[in-house]
Amino acid sequence: MKIINSKMHGILDYSIVFLLSITPYLFDMDEDSIHCRLLMVTGLLLLLSSLLTDFEYFLVKVFSFKTHLKIDFILGAFLALSPFLFDLSGNLILPHIVLGISVSVLSLITKTQKETAKQENQVQEELQEI
Repeated sequence: MKIINSKMHGILDYSIVFLLSITPYLFDMDEDSIHCRLLMVTGLLLLLSSLLTDFEYFLVKVFSFKTHLKIDFILGAFLALSPFLFDLSGNLILPHIVLGISVSVLSLITKTQKETAKQENQVQEELQEI
């Protein structure tokens, strides 16, 4: 079920990037640890993906919104699986799993069309009926 529009997705994307960037400090992670680096690199890739996506909060149009959602899903799955891929253990794996699943689920429940494009399509359909 697609319940999030592209505007809300953008807000949540940037919020998750912020969470990824502060999580190492909240959990007192060593800055050189694999835990910290995985969170920071994933956050940076999510930020770049958002800034380069053709939707409400972009910098340069490089990716379509559908491609952006696929990138989000892959990055989220990677982050959620990273404790198992890199044989990490301890209480520091929880942020990887929770934030990774959050990113992936967000990509799955987001509508693929921008609201403005959807509204324009509805207007065109109504005009064709007349």
